[in-house]
Amino acid sequence: MRAPWLRRFRNRILVLVAAASLVPAALLLGNSLFLNGLVHQQMHREVDEALSLAINLEQALIDASLTRMRDRAVALASHPAVVEALTAGADPRPILDEFQRALPGADLISVVGPDARVVARAGSQAAGERLRYGGLVDLALSSGTPVHSAVVITPEELAGEPAGVQAQVRMPVIETPGSEDARTGQMLEEALALVGAAPVLGGEGQVLGAVLVSDILNNDHAIVDEVLQRSTHGLRVDASIALDGIRVTTTVPAVGGGRAVGTLYSDVVMERLRAGQEYRGRALVGGWQWQRTIYVPLRDPSGQVIAAPFVGVPEAAFAELARTTSISTGVALIFALLSVAGPLMVAHRFADRMRQRDEGLAALAGEVQTAGSALARDGRQAAAAAADAQSAAEEVLRSTEQAGESTGQARGRMRDLEVTLARVNAGTDEQTRTLRHAGRIVALVSQAVQESRSSFNAVLDALRAVMAAAQQGRQDVLRAAGALELMRLEAEPAESADGAARLDRLVGDLQQAQRAVADCDGALQEIVARIDEATERLWDLAAIMNESGARAGAVSQQMSDLTQVAEETAERLRATTDAARQVIDAVEAVAEGIGAGVSLARRTKAHVDAAAEANRRLDRAAERLQELARALAEAAGQPPQ
Repeated sequence: MRAPWLRRFRNRILVLVAAASLVPAALLLGNSLFLNGLVHQQMHREVDEALSLAINLEQALIDASLTRMRDRAVALASHPAVVEALTAGADPRPILDEFQRALPGADLISVVGPDARVVARAGSQAAGERLRYGGLVDLALSSGTPVHSAVVITPEELAGEPAGVQAQVRMPVIETPGSEDARTGQMLEEALALVGAAPVLGGEGQVLGAVLVSDILNNDHAIVDEVLQRSTHGLRVDASIALDGIRVTTTVPAVGGGRAVGTLYSDVVMERLRAGQEYRGRALVGGWQWQRTIYVPLRDPSGQVIAAPFVGVPEAAFAELARTTSISTGVALIFALLSVAGPLMVAHRFADRMRQRDEGLAALAGEVQTAGSALARDGRQAAAAAADAQSAAEEVLRSTEQAGESTGQARGRMRDLEVTLARVNAGTDEQTRTLRHAGRIVALVSQAVQESRSSFNAVLDALRAVMAAAQQGRQDVLRAAGALELMRLEAEPAESADGAARLDRLVGDLQQAQRAVADCDGALQEIVARIDEATERLWDLAAIMNESGARAGAVSQQMSDLTQVAEETAERLRATTDAARQVIDAVEAVAEGIGAGVSLARRTKAHVDAAAEANRRLDRAAERLQELARALAEAAGQPPQ
């Protein structure tokens, strides 16, 4: 039969082994769950940061386009051809067409009179229609200052525009799950546009009309594509701009491929937007994809919400993360179970062997005591080594955690730097475009000065010819007067009555001719004086025009130099941005490596702690074996306690 003391010993061993195995298993499982929670929290933080950066970028791009449209309207409103068209009824269409060809993104360019009716359009012969543009036209005419805003252009206001523009605007409204909009199945014929308006001022400051420059967003994906291209944190960030809930430009993929243009925002989102509030959270996008989203309202000049920019991150990324963390948790649970079952099986086999060797225990008591002493000595040495290893592991863990914190702070600063560089890039690009436009205007001014100089030279040549003709006429008159005087002198010797009468008449005629010559000579002298005075003034004006032409040429050269410098600066900033992004990628890679190092250091410390605890238990077991050996040696056949 099995001795009672052996059963108690076996049970005690099993309990001790189970207790010693459960602690590391619980720590392993708890660490796995804790790390999975941290990963989820970090993922949510990164998604929120990416969405905030994306919506700020989208709004900044919209504001930059609005400012660009306003500046172009201001430049065109000051053009002499436009001012003359509203003053004298000239045709400004050639200059409007030229501006539209030179300025990309200006889909519509119109000039209206003080009654808001169209005087001319770029690319179209239509005129006479009244434009309101959501109240923006009336605001520009009444305030007399440049303005800009997002507006809805109605089909009536688009009727006079080219067919290509109207085709760009039209799109079907697609049935979308999550939306009960009554416009489903209809054709959208309104345009969402970013419009700049500038008043045209007369010589006395009166408002003669206004210039309107518009960027139509329907099927124009430049803004949303730039938001997608600048997505951060390795996430795909979709972007859209919707006209009253209808996506007119988007990067959201459609169910059958392509872009989800014409789909609707969900009713839940539209309820918040129409109340003038933004929406943040989970939303059904495109009728088929759940995303983490941000929607913000966009208003027209009257304050009415007419549109809404959107950014979103698909939840597929979260699903993949959930699968990965579930697998890691399952693996940790399996290891925990194995860490408990394995030692129990070993302890059970150990107890069976103890039962089999029970008969030879008395004979081996001395050897056990000796082995126990050696084991105790080795155990103390191992415990000391384990304590040193534990201290080293704690120091490594502290250093690694500090490095992780420093790397995290550096990563945050680099992200801030990336946002700042993106904004600086946008501003530098806009400055370069503005300088190019200013250079074109200066070139036009220089050309006008050169043409004026040519006209003044022609006038001076004509005056010189007139003055020469006047001098020649005066000489001819003087010669005629001399001839008449000679004839009078030759006729004086005549003595007959007829001769005397003829002489008197001739003298009278000569005297009258002399008076006429004197009058003609005075008039010619007056003409010559006036011509000299006009010539002197024209020479002064020509000198001024020459100086203006020189200055215009110098300004044109300076604008060209400034444009070249701005382009070089923009190129350097783009290179700096690319380098900063590479640095950010490197910092994030280092942060990931340090995070892995922290996890490894924590696991190493846990193993070192477990080893130290095992050595301490081994030391206590050795002492217990020594006591059992002494008891067996003193009383053979008595069960140990």
